[in-house]
Amino acid sequence: MKIQALKALVNAIELGSLRAAAKEMQVSQPAITKIIQELEEHLSTTLLNRTKTGVSPSAEGLTLYKYAQNIFQELEKAEKEVAQISRRSNEEITIAVVPLALSLLLPETIRTYSAEFPDVAISLMEELYIAQLKQLRSGEIDMAIGPIPKDLIPGEFHVEKILPIEMVIAKKKNLKIKSPANLEDLKELKWVYTSKRPTSGYAKVLFENNNITPPLPGAVVNSTLGLISLIASGNYVGLMPKKLMESPIAKKYLCQIKTVEPPLKLTLGVIVRHDKFLSPAIKNFIKHLHRAAAHI
Repeated sequence: MKIQALKALVNAIELGSLRAAAKEMQVSQPAITKIIQELEEHLSTTLLNRTKTGVSPSAEGLTLYKYAQNIFQELEKAEKEVAQISRRSNEEITIAVVPLALSLLLPETIRTYSAEFPDVAISLMEELYIAQLKQLRSGEIDMAIGPIPKDLIPGEFHVEKILPIEMVIAKKKNLKIKSPANLEDLKELKWVYTSKRPTSGYAKVLFENNNITPPLPGAVVNSTLGLISLIASGNYVGLMPKKLMESPIAKKYLCQIKTVEPPLKLTLGVIVRHDKFLSPAIKNFIKHLHRAAAHI
């Protein structure tokens, strides 16, 4: 069974047409028809249902299509690994990262990693609410660095713990609030939620963990600058990592509201697609991530 025959089958199924598949592979339509016919003869079965409007996979064709996809993915990984070993790789790692990790871990991680692997490009995307895993599942990103969601499907991703995080309530410095405060009393304040939806966010989790009905959000943001700006305006309070609030840009305007209830504690971790974790580039990046965390 030839790789070219599997490519012809995959293209025919994905494009729904032998003509389109032939164009994609830059061969004639009779040539690709012959390639698939020979594959069908080799397997003694029909792989494509042919109609006047195009082609669709038979049950046997769909099974072979799935295996062919896995074969091509493994070949791609093998090519990248061989290239990386010989230091000729132009591989790119795409990472979604929360602001805390971006400011606390990534500078040192990228410094040491890039020194050892200069041929690997790193693309960073800031994501404030990392619990949304759509980009990982779709393959838009290779890994996410942020608080590990509790609702992860077991075995869906490779997950490693990196650093504990303490989430605290932040307010404008001159905003007068008694300390320590009760969460029940803080419900009356205007809250800014860090999320993409008004029905989620770590502030909501904090209240629910203490059996208190969460306040309705006064604003919802998905950026660090938006969060800090709204709280610094004096009209809002919000939840953020303690180390982020202690950063130079934030501590100039904000301070912590201490509460009777314990703070929300999370674990900063790295979440990777299983197929991507096999990449040496990503394995080594995670090693450098742990190394940076150990020096904090």
